[in-house]
Amino acid sequence: MLAKLRGLHTWRVLTSPNAGGESKLSYIQYLRAVAAFAIVLAHIVHEFPKFNGGMPEFLNFFASDLIFYEGGVDLFFVISGFIMMHMAEKYFSIPSAPKAFMVRRIIRIVPAYWFFTILFLVPALFFPHVLDRASFEPGNFVASFFFVPYHSEFFGVKPFMPAGWTLNYEMMFYIIFALSLFLNRAAGLIFIVGTICGLFLITPFLPQDWAITQFLAYPVLFEFLFGIGAYFAIKKNHRWAFIISMAAAAFLYDHYVGGRVTIGFGAAAVLVLCQMFIPDSSQPKPWPTRLFFMVGEASYILYLSNLFVIETISLLLRSAFGISHITTHLFILGGALGSICFALLFHYEIDDRVQRWLRTKTQPQTSLAAA
Repeated sequence: MLAKLRGLHTWRVLTSPNAGGESKLSYIQYLRAVAAFAIVLAHIVHEFPKFNGGMPEFLNFFASDLIFYEGGVDLFFVISGFIMMHMAEKYFSIPSAPKAFMVRRIIRIVPAYWFFTILFLVPALFFPHVLDRASFEPGNFVASFFFVPYHSEFFGVKPFMPAGWTLNYEMMFYIIFALSLFLNRAAGLIFIVGTICGLFLITPFLPQDWAITQFLAYPVLFEFLFGIGAYFAIKKNHRWAFIISMAAAAFLYDHYVGGRVTIGFGAAAVLVLCQMFIPDSSQPKPWPTRLFFMVGEASYILYLSNLFVIETISLLLRSAFGISHITTHLFILGGALGSICFALLFHYEIDDRVQRWLRTKTQPQTSLAAA
């Protein structure tokens, strides 16, 4: 068995002394791991009543979607803004940069998302009750492939695979960022901020029943700007000023407005704090740290796939053993560990290889550094 495992790229990465030791913004990978696992916990909590009809006492602490699901998603948005600026800052005003940037992002996002969207078609057609929907929506399925906001009968303005709603915002941000690369850095940053603010401010003047209106009125696009701000705070060594300003903004926003953007301010502050206190060295790391790093690298797959794994484990346990005190705990443990193991295997054995193959096929269009 060990011999077979050593043949897997995933296993080689984990057991190699230098794996995860490369200076690849380690604190970002750790934060990605935390964000993805927070979402896994939130999904387990959400699915638990389906499993046995109730909620155990020890899970009540995790039952707040605001803290765990929204916190994990908002941290992802902030990280994305940070990473895009880190990756592409020196490419402003280079004519070939916008195309190279978009090709890179499409290679990174689209293959896995399309795969899991198609996979989602199976339960949607044959077991719709498992997904809390009554029927298959062809329009939503097609719109999902092109990241077009669509008003679903069952989930509001969300794609066919509901977890993909964040990717609609990611793709919009990528398009805005790619267009900004036609300009110099100062003008590009003004364009990014102005476009995101402008899109939000026009929503009161659009028909409120339009999907695009509801999509733009949700203010999470601002969290990408927080990530860009965090990047410059670190680069210009204004870390504490940024942290204090984010904390003040969170307090004022929560007091006078309220809503999930409050978490975005906190997520940006956490990102800068982690950069200050987590060393980013190229020295070899012990295997638990490497595993944490690897989960961060596989966080995109973990985000897309965890609900499939959780639902599968729930169905298998109920079918094979029924509902009991033991299976309840197995569901929680299996949902968490199973999601992580599946994501690691899928990322390193499939997704990472597909991305590398696509990058070789699209050179020199993808000359930007990978994120």
